[in-house]
Amino acid sequence: MQRLAQRGYTSSGWAPYYYPDAPRTAAEIVNLGYVINVIEDPTERCEALLQAWALTGKVLIVAAHTIWRFMCNNKKKAKIASVSR
Repeated sequence: MQRLAQRGYTSSGWAPYYYPDAPRTAAEIVNLGYVINVIEDPTERCEALLQAWALTGKVLIVAAHTIWRFMCNNKKKAKIASVSR
């Protein structure tokens, strides 16, 4: 967010670890960059997507590692909801 502000863009963000007290505000563009990967519970993952969608004015960006990359890099099994292209 600091880099965007340095370039003259208005931005805000919320994260449970880094910015837990920041307000969740609506925006034209909402980005979930590799957030979904770290939420193992499918119900919690779905809730995060629904909350992000509710804040989205025009575009919701969701980036996630594909199942193959995840499985190759992690020995433990994780609950993967779905992969779409």
